Amino acid sequence: MSISDDGKKRRIAIILFIAGGAALAGALIFFNVMKNDASTYRKMIMKATDKTPAQLDPEPAHTEVIKAADSDNAGFADWSASVVSAFAGNAKDTDLQPGTGTGGFSEELVAKAGEWKTSLDSFTYEELSQKQQKLYDLIAHFLKNAGADKGGDKEKYAAVLEQKLGAEKNILAYEEMLDAYIEQIFSDSDRIMKDNKSVKNALKKFTFPEGGYEEQLAYITERAGDIYGNAKPADVVLEETQERFHDDERYSFSKPAGEGSGADVFVLNKAVADERKDLFTAVARDIFPGTMALEAWQNADRAAAYLTPSGVRDGAASFAEFSAYDLLDGEDRSVIDLKRNNSRSILLLCGKADLMANYYGKSRDEVNNFLTGYGVSDEAARNRIFNHINEVPGDYAARALGYVHILEMQRKAKDLKGEAYSDKAFYAFLTKYGDLPFKAMEKRLYLM
Repeated sequence: MSISDDGKKRRIAIILFIAGGAALAGALIFFNVMKNDASTYRKMIMKATDKTPAQLDPEPAHTEVIKAADSDNAGFADWSASVVSAFAGNAKDTDLQPGTGTGGFSEELVAKAGEWKTSLDSFTYEELSQKQQKLYDLIAHFLKNAGADKGGDKEKYAAVLEQKLGAEKNILAYEEMLDAYIEQIFSDSDRIMKDNKSVKNALKKFTFPEGGYEEQLAYITERAGDIYGNAKPADVVLEETQERFHDDERYSFSKPAGEGSGADVFVLNKAVADERKDLFTAVARDIFPGTMALEAWQNADRAAAYLTPSGVRDGAASFAEFSAYDLLDGEDRSVIDLKRNNSRSILLLCGKADLMANYYGKSRDEVNNFLTGYGVSDEAARNRIFNHINEVPGDYAARALGYVHILEMQRKAKDLKGEAYSDKAFYAFLTKYGDLPFKAMEKRLYLM
């Protein structure tokens, strides 16, 4: 028996209506899941990784003892002194600020790399003292990377990152590290907001401690002593900070009012304070945990100040800033942790955007879509990020990866020490060895 054309059409229409309704219902369910399950959204839309940092690098910390001499090697002392003197002269000629790493050295200095490498290879590592071995590793890192930023755009970019980090990893490894820590931080924020439904509203009212530089400094150093045993008194740190930043254009100094002589008074440049939004984190970056950068500056030979890779320096500063959130009181811990996660995520997202644009050649629109997908909704902020990564390739990536590498060392230190691990011991380790390229630093974790 045949079915009329009208009957066929009605049946087809009913089938399509039912199918369309099911599709619409499925779409509504999907978008509802996306709205209420941030993790699913990141996995499905943003292609977030399933890997954890431990899965990416399961190798335990280096435990082989590095043999060293009990006293300094006289020959190395004389030779390294001449090398450091050349670095210092270069810094004066090129306005290189300590801590900027290999990227700021003159062509004349780079031209000496071959001669210096031959001399460096003539020394036996085990016959140097521990202090000299640190200097050996710093000079070796410079010599390895001097003039290495040649070739195509990708090769240059990879070389720049190695100069700034000294981690001896490839771009894929860096990208995987950033992805893993981005997801870890966002997942932790998901947990915080799930456990405390009011935390997002409370975050809007969050404020850092009030007061000027001296008050912030006192606030931090008074609390840091409990978790960092060698925290210096506020007046001592203030004096050292004045010495350190006296020639830094970001800061200004003035004579005490009404006095014609005497020491200059340290004042933070208002533009910097406004840019940072708060003075607490600006001070924390310089002081906590343990004035590592200050000690590098005041090193007798000052080699670490000139040779420390910039990503190591910036990573330590970020680690100091985010660690200092533990010193805050008067707020719900979940609010403080969420605030810290928000700041940390921005740092790592900027690093990933840097890789996307400068290594993979992603366009402004593609980078904007990535940042928007992770919640950077301010168009002006996205434009500032892209403009910076376009003007200074590798800067954001090195900052983010520097911070991530210190987190990696802290993770490995916890695995290595087990119940004997303490933040105080880890901060002390950073103070002593935190001026080294990351590969050389990690080899010394067993000394913690």
